[in-house]
Amino acid sequence: MRNLYTNGCSYVWGDELEDRRDAFPHLLKTKLGCELTDDSKCGSDNQRIMRTTLTADLKNHFVIIGWASIIRYEYYDKSYISEGIDLVPGWESNIGSRFEKYPEIHKYFEYDWFVVNFLNQVLVLQNYLKYNNIPFFFFMSYPMYKDQNVDYLEHFDLIDESTFPSLFNEDLEFFTYCKNNGLNDFMPNWHPSPRQHKLWSEYLYEKINTNNNFTRSKK
Repeated sequence: MRNLYTNGCSYVWGDELEDRRDAFPHLLKTKLGCELTDDSKCGSDNQRIMRTTLTADLKNHFVIIGWASIIRYEYYDKSYISEGIDLVPGWESNIGSRFEKYPEIHKYFEYDWFVVNFLNQVLVLQNYLKYNNIPFFFFMSYPMYKDQNVDYLEHFDLIDESTFPSLFNEDLEFFTYCKNNGLNDFMPNWHPSPRQHKLWSEYLYEKINTNNNFTRSKK
């Protein structure tokens, strides 16, 4: 019997919910009757998601990753403020909203750079999990590409569509899937509602049980 590991941004963490037990990782935990390790964090960037997943103990776990905005990035700050008290080195994340124009620093990067950087992060984690025989499922939390066409990038050919279908079909993104299924009751700051988390947990439950991937653990 496997346990469940989840990582992502506020869409995975359950931001704006009165009770985080209404977030899909906790709903899945109950559905599957397993233990849950959730490393998601509000405002997370994809580098942090990749970094923390790679250092997690994933033995006998099924991994679910909700990828965040590709224009967020992580940097190491030697004067990072920990809990508002001490100045200690640590990781900091720049948050760029998909609803806003790119932050000023982004003028130094072509949009392709953000896309390629993200696809490399996906490939690192995909190949690591496959090499270690750890079953997984990836999804986009919300739309990634705005109106720009990046289909010409060859990196897409290296990503498994079966384990990351929403990268190739926007209708399967968490945000869009809820809207397409008649649930548009997002929270005030556009995070999923309890009903939307429930719907998404049902979708994921079906996906992770395909071919009994959840119940088969590595000997």
